[in-house]
Amino acid sequence: TFSRQLTGIGSNIADPRSESFRVGENIVVAEIDDTGPGVPEDQLGKIFEPFFTTKPTGQGSGLGLSVVKTIIDLHRATIDLRNLPDGGARVTIMFQV
Repeated sequence: TFSRQLTGIGSNIADPRSESFRVGENIVVAEIDDTGPGVPEDQLGKIFEPFFTTKPTGQGSGLGLSVVKTIIDLHRATIDLRNLPDGGARVTIMFQV
């Protein structure tokens, strides 16, 4: 976790909440990396949707990441998940200071 000054707005802040982040303001950024296989590209856009799961029927509700996104939204923050070039994935959460 670190604090930095926002110097620009990129594709990771491309929704209506982007208005809560202004260039020049300080933000708190939390980045979490994993070393797993990453997320299949065709699933990246769906992972925060309610009831989306890759588990077999009866073994997952698909609500976990949807609940996480709701909590992040309630804090006027953003969350982004991207695959890393060398494998694994990175979750980036940004909060206003």
